[in-house]
Amino acid sequence: MKSRRLLSIFTACSLLVMFVGVIMPSKVLAETSGTTVVLQVNSTTAIVNGESVTLDVAPYIDASNGRTLVPLRFISESLGYLVKWDDQDKTVRIYNKIDMNSVDRTEGSVEYFTSWSTYKYVKLTIGSNVAETCGEYIIGEYVNIEKESLDQAPVIKDGRTMLPVRFISEQMGLNVEWDGKTQTITITSKEKEYVPELIEAELEKVAVPSGEAVRFERAYLQSEQSDDWLLHVNTDDFNYYIGINVKKTYDSIVIYEPVLSGDVIGLKGDTACFGYSLLQQEKQEYKYDGTIIVTEEGFIVSYTDENGEKFSITFPKR
Repeated sequence: MKSRRLLSIFTACSLLVMFVGVIMPSKVLAETSGTTVVLQVNSTTAIVNGESVTLDVAPYIDASNGRTLVPLRFISESLGYLVKWDDQDKTVRIYNKIDMNSVDRTEGSVEYFTSWSTYKYVKLTIGSNVAETCGEYIIGEYVNIEKESLDQAPVIKDGRTMLPVRFISEQMGLNVEWDGKTQTITITSKEKEYVPELIEAELEKVAVPSGEAVRFERAYLQSEQSDDWLLHVNTDDFNYYIGINVKKTYDSIVIYEPVLSGDVIGLKGDTACFGYSLLQQEKQEYKYDGTIIVTEEGFIVSYTDENGEKFSITFPKR
């Protein structure tokens, strides 16, 4: 019975190192200094904030209406937007984060804060001349979705999803200028862009996309005090999830046993608040007093342990 228990723990921990959720696309935050992109029709080279970027496929002009289409990947990697592709419905959802707000809360004697993000949002469907848009989209909340007509529907060409660049750019608050002589498009910011909170920017550096199989050292941060503690941070592009493991030895076999699992509920300045459950407690209780504070030394993670005492561990930044 004991060996069977050890095998189960070892298997669970091994799987935890490799897989942590569902695969999601990557995200690139827009530069805080403003976005400037120059594209040329039939060229796979674009200039993004003064640097040359290679596109997976060249933009082209639809001969029937004169509209320019760009590859889907350009929207996420060059314009810096979060893109979700639904292969079943052949739809594209595009999110541009424009704001984040926080509110202080109390749960019993615990004081913490929660945050929510606001996005510019566009939903496009392959072959459809109707798009859904929202200027202040908050996930999980009721928002006013509007229908917009397109001069050019998104298409799939040579296996690539192509989107109307002018419509996307203007919906996201960008200026679009066309030079017919050189067949170039210049896209520039016309609104103030979102600047990530310090803790948000640092978590982004260490977060692993949920479900992505990665090497051990990429998936985990090891505690600075000793190698007894591991921290992993995962993201589905909208939220962050954390887990802490502790080194244990069973019959000379070393494993890292899960201690807690939680989700970040607030981001503000240098601090993140997270709710969590202690996985080794027989009676599971969701707590709200977890914090992650980023300093020059690294991340200081604090929570209440199984003995009811406040416990802190420092992990290095990456």
